[in-house]
Amino acid sequence: MRYRYVIMVLLFVGMISMLSGCVIEEPTDTDDNSNDIVDEETDIVLVDYSVVTQGLTTDKRYETIADGFVYSENANRYLVRGEVLNNGTENISKAYVYMNFYDSEDNLLHQIYDIIFDFKVGDVEDFTGDFTIYDSDDFAKADHIEFTFYQE
Repeated sequence: MRYRYVIMVLLFVGMISMLSGCVIEEPTDTDDNSNDIVDEETDIVLVDYSVVTQGLTTDKRYETIADGFVYSENANRYLVRGEVLNNGTENISKAYVYMNFYDSEDNLLHQIYDIIFDFKVGDVEDFTGDFTIYDSDDFAKADHIEFTFYQE
């Protein structure tokens, strides 16, 4: 009886092993520029943008502390607002505006994107994004921003 029990357990474990797949993680190069998807040519052109440093008020609203990246103990968020132009000859179904936040040594600290849907030729559209103190331990090191674009 005990021998049958061991065989059944082994068969059960064997079946589970055969039915479960292996998980293969794709390598991630965090030291490399992680936005490889946006290295191709696009018809998206940056028109204008601004960055403001903001802090939280006592009633949990953001208020602007300074223009640009100005870290202080009250800073909680860098808010980015801007405009992009579809400078191409065809409408873009989805346009991605990547906002890449760097420190003074050009290390990528944070990346976020905004999506613009049905981006018509010649149109200028708004985008926004932010980098909060909760997104990275390196929030205080933010020095500059670069934009990259991808379109579908």
